Amino acid sequence: MHALVLARYDIRESDQMITLITKEHGKRHVLARGIKKITSKNSSCLGQCRIANVDIIPGKRVDHLTRAIPVESFLLIQKDLKKRLLASYALVIVNRLLETNAPDPFVYDFLIAWLKELAQSKKPKVVNLDTFVLQLYSHFGLCPTLDHCVMCLEKKKLHGFIISGGGVICSNCRGGEISRGEKILPCGPGAQKVLKILVNKPDIAMRLNLTPQQYYIVHSCIYSFVRFYHERHIPDWGRISRLA
Repeated sequence: MHALVLARYDIRESDQMITLITKEHGKRHVLARGIKKITSKNSSCLGQCRIANVDIIPGKRVDHLTRAIPVESFLLIQKDLKKRLLASYALVIVNRLLETNAPDPFVYDFLIAWLKELAQSKKPKVVNLDTFVLQLYSHFGLCPTLDHCVMCLEKKKLHGFIISGGGVICSNCRGGEISRGEKILPCGPGAQKVLKILVNKPDIAMRLNLTPQQYYIVHSCIYSFVRFYHERHIPDWGRISRLA
């Protein structure tokens, strides 16, 4: 069974828990005994962002990983700091979004395809991760409202993004919501256009050239939307944009 490593953490001196995502079984936590030993044959192919063909034996309390054969190491990602950071954030988001033992072939295939595209990218952009996040959340029915005001359905004079409403807000409703203590982010016509491209035309999104200020506005809306609708903390991947 092919599995992509999402995360791994220590539980004993030489043992680790490995979090995997598989197409057949979704996210799984397995115990890898002795994986931290120098003599371990499984350690090298079970690093984060690696695909391995794994053998898993069911246990009373936890399943045990007995063997792992390397399938894909994504070397072009491992050798590039920015790519490695983008992949790491993507894996964290997927890990915190998915429930254990809930198969979702779309998420597995989508994640693998995105990692392969990231690996081949000559100039990776942080906005590619924003696109990934929006596409992923849309799969689960969570997509920001961008075509009309979330308060009154007005389609004109949209000049802000209200976090609690999960979408854009018009100038008529904006003042009242601010007075009630709602947080509204800047989101003018230009930012709205970019957001629509990220949601509806991900292939075009890969070719977008945004200024740092444009990216900051768009990313702030996306990250705030994700944080509001997610129970677990999601780290802010926008900080990667500071890298050259």
